[in-house]
Amino acid sequence: MAATIPTTDLELTTAEGGIAPYPAILGIAELGPVVYHEPSSSYVVTTYYDCARVLGDARSFRQPAVMYETLFGAPTMTSVEGKRHKELRSIWSSAFTRAEVRSRCEGMVEEAVRRRVDDVCRRVAAGEQVEVVRNLTRQIPSDVIAEMTGVPREDKSDFIRWSDQLVAIFESEAATGERKAELQMHGAQGVASLNDYVAGRLRSGAHDDAPDLIGDMVRSDVSMSVEEMVASVSLLVFGGNDTSSNLMATTLWALGRHPEQWELLKQDRSLVPHAIEEVNRWWSVGQTNWRVADEGAEVAGVSIPAGSTVLCLVGAANRDPSRWDDPHKFDITREYLRNLGFGSGSHMCLGKSLAQLEIETWLNNMLDGLPRWRVARADWNAPFGTPLGPAALVIEADPVADGAVMSAATGAV
Repeated sequence: MAATIPTTDLELTTAEGGIAPYPAILGIAELGPVVYHEPSSSYVVTTYYDCARVLGDARSFRQPAVMYETLFGAPTMTSVEGKRHKELRSIWSSAFTRAEVRSRCEGMVEEAVRRRVDDVCRRVAAGEQVEVVRNLTRQIPSDVIAEMTGVPREDKSDFIRWSDQLVAIFESEAATGERKAELQMHGAQGVASLNDYVAGRLRSGAHDDAPDLIGDMVRSDVSMSVEEMVASVSLLVFGGNDTSSNLMATTLWALGRHPEQWELLKQDRSLVPHAIEEVNRWWSVGQTNWRVADEGAEVAGVSIPAGSTVLCLVGAANRDPSRWDDPHKFDITREYLRNLGFGSGSHMCLGKSLAQLEIETWLNNMLDGLPRWRVARADWNAPFGTPLGPAALVIEADPVADGAVMSAATGAV
């Protein structure tokens, strides 16, 4: 490591940055475009353009295969590059295009959202404090991915628990010592449980002729081992649960902190997609994105030794003042510029269009059914290395006049 590179020893997997990551990560970004993180021996990249280049250059910066194969138990589209990556991604890529998602999933998503939102809105409007992560935002994506994969809804709660455990693998990348070992063990338990369940579904033959995503994989022309099939479905379940859930909860929290933005949305629903993008820029769910440097890798004039871990600090990159005016301000009306919240390059989030549909549908239903509310309490998960979102979010509102309740399904009182 060149002596001229600034360094930091911030412990990325503790609450050192407070409930929010931004005081800490923006301090790292102020040190320079590339900062060496001593506890994890990682090169941290902090600017938008440098992060976008790292994430888009699969030749110089490859996925951390060991981490992802530890996470899912075998190679998946997230851990491989080149031809094999294209083959594995092709199994489901057509199912996740924007047009196909809208055609195949719109009714399914609307049903899942309406059922959950109506119940929460009624309870809040009646004067109850409701914890919305457990009762709402964790449930909707799980309902949808369970139906898309053909998995019984009664098994959905297990999916949520195992997905939460898998997150520990991501946290362990920036941890050291006993904390690292503890996180790895917790994550491994989730991997084993989820993979055992998926293997049982595959052995049962229940999906061989089924019009679901697991059936699409089973019938695909892409050659895969049983282990790769199991790992790929586990990846799908994990991704389908986690990103949407955290972005929903974060969106509600952000709008609760900025009630004037909620009022703008009520007046102009065309701003809903912009609001979701702005939340994922301003308070990015995917705070970090890891890569491994290959021979000759360089970032912002800094040579990165081959085999070194490179950490793209997406949360800082999405507030880069060279790309966004007044980047720390939350403004759903700002001019749209693409951010890195869903990744970039060949490994961009496959389920982005599904997540957008789920969150747009959910937010529109919340706007219909919950006209007056506020955040009573927000508890946050670990700020670094994991999907960022409230671990618990309690909302409350005054009852609607005369005890009437507005229905998210009808929009009427």
